[in-house]
Amino acid sequence: MKKYLILVVMVSSILSAATANAGGSVGTLKIKCKPKAYISVDGSHASLKASSKVSIVVDAGIRRVSAVADGYLTEVVKVDVKPNKVVKLEIFLVKEGQNRNEMAKISGGEVEIGVAAGRIDWLVKQVGGKPKDYQEAQPLHTITVKSFSIDKYEVTNSRYQKFVKAKGYPVPKHWKYGEYPDGDEDYPVVEVTWKDAQAYCKWAKKRLPTEEEWERAARGNRDKAFSFGPKYKSGRANIAPANLGGPTITGRYERGATTDGCHDMSGNVWEWTASDWKLYPGSPAALAPGTEKMKVVRGGSYKDPAFMATVFSRHKLPADQAFPNVGFRCVR
Repeated sequence: MKKYLILVVMVSSILSAATANAGGSVGTLKIKCKPKAYISVDGSHASLKASSKVSIVVDAGIRRVSAVADGYLTEVVKVDVKPNKVVKLEIFLVKEGQNRNEMAKISGGEVEIGVAAGRIDWLVKQVGGKPKDYQEAQPLHTITVKSFSIDKYEVTNSRYQKFVKAKGYPVPKHWKYGEYPDGDEDYPVVEVTWKDAQAYCKWAKKRLPTEEEWERAARGNRDKAFSFGPKYKSGRANIAPANLGGPTITGRYERGATTDGCHDMSGNVWEWTASDWKLYPGSPAALAPGTEKMKVVRGGSYKDPAFMATVFSRHKLPADQAFPNVGFRCVR
């Protein structure tokens, strides 16, 4: 039986040069798909053969786009098509049978953490934000970490449900009748507190990563801003410019993986770490009162601009609160 991924997409639009009728009740869908797939809109074929690009005029409103290819999970996308608009949609199909319990081995040693003050002007120009947005990630400094293994994927709903059933643990508040939303088994679990994440890790005989371990895994052995390279590129991360409006299946962006095969370390959802919030020695930022009791989260999310999804970006959240754009992964 095919597995379906339901994804509500808030897509960016541009004014169409022409409409199919004077009434303005239609719009145009321009779809790119990797790999080639059979694409349909509301059950009607948009392509008679497997295609990587399709352009089709459709009635305005919520349209249901599906892409089917052998060996890949079928993706079903709900798209809001506005009258007289061209809607651009990119679909990246995910291979069937991926093992989301896999871990990557990360070598230890001396590693650089943070960002150098001399690099800020370039980052503002290339990545975005303002100089003050990078203060809490400064300065660049060297630390020593031991070798460890880290989950290649964020903990998914299906993995978290196994923990819930085994321990009789409370489910995230948006789950209904003790079940995650239909079709979301491989989406990252969200609406979990730091303590919930800790409890899962203990059950799985793992632990949360320190923020230094997290950055070591995301950065790899190269000096780069994102898990996939020095600059943001579309089709590599679920952050605000992707216009998805919510989490997506873990591992959707294969080109966004680290050199060690870790997925979604830039974007999708923020990830809890084991670390208490504190400033780096020599930081130009000021420690806000009360924040030392918060926990560090890393990675950025679908809600955030590119500069918040860099490998060195740091954020802080209360440990006893849950958020729709925060999940976690484990280490051992």
